Amino acid sequence: MDFKLTSMSAVLERADGRLRSPEGGARLWPTGFPLLDEAIGGGFRAGTLNLLGGPQGQGKTFLALQAARAAVKAGRSAVFFSYELEADALVQRLVAMEAGELDPFDAPSLNQIRSIFEGTDGGAGGLI
Repeated sequence: MDFKLTSMSAVLERADGRLRSPEGGARLWPTGFPLLDEAIGGGFRAGTLNLLGGPQGQGKTFLALQAARAAVKAGRSAVFFSYELEADALVQRLVAMEAGELDPFDAPSLNQIRSIFEGTDGGAGGLI
């Protein structure tokens, strides 16, 4: 594998050229949270790795899923990795978010959606 050394001045010149170009600078990926986007300069930057950390139960998964949903709704691709939650649990959260967007006042809670998935809601089954 060949590695090429790049001087700091070359990196800065390349970055300056991108920022001055008519197409603008770095591509931004809005998170779906306008206040967060404003605080971080418009959204996540293309080509960067963003690590979201915090205590259990603080909404990290919801935030990350929402950002992935916002990217997909904008016509972009998203990949979501979770070492903590299984696929079913992630889908339950996505269904809860979609339901909340369809009807924010009468949407089922995550616990209600979970009981539907687990078949403990007393219904006939199905997501309708």
